Amino acid sequence: MARDVYAFSNGLYSDFHRKYDGIAYIDVDSVECCQYCYEPLAIIETCYDKGQPWKATTLSKIIAERLNIPCWLVFYKELNASSLTFRIKRIKSSQTQF
Repeated sequence: MARDVYAFSNGLYSDFHRKYDGIAYIDVDSVECCQYCYEPLAIIETCYDKGQPWKATTLSKIIAERLNIPCWLVFYKELNASSLTFRIKRIKSSQTQF
């Protein structure tokens, strides 16, 4: 369980939530929004790419479904000092492959 694997490793706020049963703490990586009205446009879950095939995205997908907006999983890693590479998968609004 993530509570046991990551407990007391992500900062004081996260640690506080992990002390109590029945309360979970999951960060949301990115909410893309309109720069004029701040309406949410998409939820993006990001992860450093170590070649892993997946990342848990349950909460991000639930939020996107309730807001009726797309949700994306973005794996990234440094290609060189000025470039990144990406693997991107849509996980809500018709799921795709990387």
